Amino acid sequence: PGSFDGQITAIGCDSIGKVVVAGHFSWVGVSVHRIARFDGTTWQPLGSGLGGAGRSIETLAGGELLVAGAFYDQSERYVAAHWNGSSWSMVGTPTREDVPEAHWATREPNGDVIVAGPMLELAGLPVQNLARWSADAWWPIARTAPVTGYARLASGDLLLCGSARIDDTPSGDLFVFRPGCAPTHAAVPTLCIGPGGPMIATALTDAQLGGLLQTQASGFVAGSVAVVVYSGDYGRYQM
Repeated sequence: PGSFDGQITAIGCDSIGKVVVAGHFSWVGVSVHRIARFDGTTWQPLGSGLGGAGRSIETLAGGELLVAGAFYDQSERYVAAHWNGSSWSMVGTPTREDVPEAHWATREPNGDVIVAGPMLELAGLPVQNLARWSADAWWPIARTAPVTGYARLASGDLLLCGSARIDDTPSGDLFVFRPGCAPTHAAVPTLCIGPGGPMIATALTDAQLGGLLQTQASGFVAGSVAVVVYSGDYGRYQM
């Protein structure tokens, strides 16, 4: 219902089932700014609105929303925006003017945000169409052809669609992307004894593709370096 003065480019619902639309419009019986919510009777603005047209809308708990696209905030350009139920904030660090818009964005249970679109760079970081915002930075995930859509599976994995190639290996038009590995924080012994006792490395965070793996080590000589590698094939850490 309603007559918009511009094109709708994305549609979704909030956590209580109210319809939300985004696009190139500023009027639908009331003044709005590129995004509006229908309360069952009338359209209403959603805060101050967005500085660009959204391409996808993800429903989050508590009335929150995650919108992908290309948005300007105080003359800086971003590829995702977050609605916390009362106001908007931009996701990540700003990008260059010529970086294309994100086609979709989704938030992981740990708060990381994954975005996809025809992007080769985000905030100076080389990426190839798929990136993760984690630990206050953008991280490349895998080299893929443009991913045009996704569905969240019951397992938590993402089913992605598009003419996909992962790290130059053809994957077909549908492929499953596993954003995170099974949670584990088990200590990893090296089977070596150092001056401080058994040499052990412990993962402090879960391994995430395109994320930051934090570790700590004990039993090592001061000034030495311990390297911890997560083996996805075996689902374990090795040092």
